[in-house]
Amino acid sequence: MLVDTFANRLQKAMNNCGLKQSELAEKTKLDKSLISNYLSGNYNAKQDKLSILANALNVSETWLMGYDVPMNNNCINNTSNESLSELDRLLFSKAKDLSDDEKKQILQIIDIVHKEIDKELDGE
Repeated sequence: MLVDTFANRLQKAMNNCGLKQSELAEKTKLDKSLISNYLSGNYNAKQDKLSILANALNVSETWLMGYDVPMNNNCINNTSNESLSELDRLLFSKAKDLSDDEKKQILQIIDIVHKEIDKELDGE
């Protein structure tokens, strides 16, 4: 069921990622005027552009279209993203495709690894 407009969802995703219209255009290689038309509600993105936008904003395409589904936004603010290593970026990009249960499992694994490291540091 549709609960919001594409334009509103696009704006929300951009805000969550800290992206301006020009930055989104640069990141997606889409024309700034096209993004402006999307944001003003003049047009909804077609499937190919929707996919590009959803990937750039790390959101579900279905959510971006306005449906009542999880956003799945794992976007990192652009400024903090610059300080991430390539491995950190890879981890984030892989995590966006996981279900919530799978993400919880990964967090449990990370906790186990941290505990093992702490044991080694404590000389146990």
